[in-house]
Amino acid sequence: MVRLAYDELSTAFEFVSSAPRFEHSAFVSLDTGAIYWTSASGVVEDEDLPDDLETSDRYVGIPHKNDLDLGARLALRFAEERMPHPIRER
Repeated sequence: MVRLAYDELSTAFEFVSSAPRFEHSAFVSLDTGAIYWTSASGVVEDEDLPDDLETSDRYVGIPHKNDLDLGARLALRFAEERMPHPIRER
């Protein structure tokens, strides 16, 4: 198990979600915890990207915010499942 700082993961999530889906990508190495950044619009960092970044099972892609189904529907589902139901009179 690798350790990953929350700030780094949060920044990667924000980067991926800051553009339309599939324009920005970020991957976490399961071996080192390193995050690799890519963008369809150009180079993100000067570091060398692994050749098998998008095909190996040793990297986990950071999801786009739209992939997580966040928003009003999630909040309403949560409230419906977790809030106590009103007491009904007999």
